[in-house]
Amino acid sequence: MAVKKPKFLLVLLMVSLALRSEAAGAEPPFVPTAEYNAQSGLAVIQADGAYREGLSGKGVTVGVLDSGINPQHVEFKDQTNRTVTGYDFISDSPVLIDGDAGGHGSHVAGILGAAKNGIGMHGVAYNSNLVIARHIGATTMDEWFNALSRSVDYTVARGATILNNSYAMYQDVTSVDRAFLEENLQKPLSSYRKAVEKKTLLVFGAGNSSFPNPDIFAALPYHFPELQPYWLSVIAVYNNEKTDYSNAAGVAKAWTIAAPGGTAEKVNGELIHGIYSVKASTNDSYFRDSGTSMAAPHVSGAAALLKEKYPLYTGDKIAQLLLWTATDLGAPGVDDIYGWGLVNVAAAVKGPVLETSKEVILPQDTNFRFDLDLTGIGSL
Repeated sequence: MAVKKPKFLLVLLMVSLALRSEAAGAEPPFVPTAEYNAQSGLAVIQADGAYREGLSGKGVTVGVLDSGINPQHVEFKDQTNRTVTGYDFISDSPVLIDGDAGGHGSHVAGILGAAKNGIGMHGVAYNSNLVIARHIGATTMDEWFNALSRSVDYTVARGATILNNSYAMYQDVTSVDRAFLEENLQKPLSSYRKAVEKKTLLVFGAGNSSFPNPDIFAALPYHFPELQPYWLSVIAVYNNEKTDYSNAAGVAKAWTIAAPGGTAEKVNGELIHGIYSVKASTNDSYFRDSGTSMAAPHVSGAAALLKEKYPLYTGDKIAQLLLWTATDLGAPGVDDIYGWGLVNVAAAVKGPVLETSKEVILPQDTNFRFDLDLTGIGSL
């Protein structure tokens, strides 16, 4: 006989978020710009729901831990409404470069926070402050882990409340145990723990190995559950379906969300369904790339928009809000492929407000706590 999953039923009537303040009247019309249309992922995650409210990530600092950026690109240079700063922990230099031949870090940073300047495309949180930390490019694992640890510490020390992590070890998290990670991942683990102590939200790409579970970094709470409230693993979808390359939610389903990552399909050597963002090799060009690396900054950008609207929310509350308001994909409820579903910015910026009942089916092994600050008349 099949065992039914337990159901978590939330009924909220006339509930409003304590910190929420909305202008009276209907939302203003949204007119998509050429920059908005150029980056198709913005429409997929319904970022316009935040832009209608005037949100842009202003005042929010996001760390981008990657291969660096090209600071002379038009999307990052001479910013008037925000800052773009950083450090190169591979060269041990304050001079920023993108050390990846393909410009991985610049592309990721562009998806998250490329400027809205009438050129090319713009990022999800186009007015957010970016703190760039280059750790990708080391020649040994020890060098990498040292640079990674310093990158986490550096970005948090400079006010980043959200960290985007688009890197991987290319191993299914279930292929190792806690003791192995405590011994071999000592420095990054220490820095991650300190970041969590400061209530920082850490967003990770799930990995591109087609595994049933995420990569080690994205699924660290599987072995260290104390990290889970501040952790998000992001799988890549295209047309609301998981891409062939993306790892699935698996054992990390309780902290997994989906975002657009593009497909690996190429025509004449070019990714035709990749995510359009910054190209590092010149100061004014763009290209398409695909991967969970591209999916993660959509979520980090969404988190920055929420942090702007709800500035007192810590990383765990922002993570809860993103998961709770995600659009369900795949099997009903929190499932092994998509986790909670597709990030939905338009729903998230409204806060945990439901005018009708909402039913969410949780797996039996899910450790979930819903403790967002609510006021009003309701029942649970």
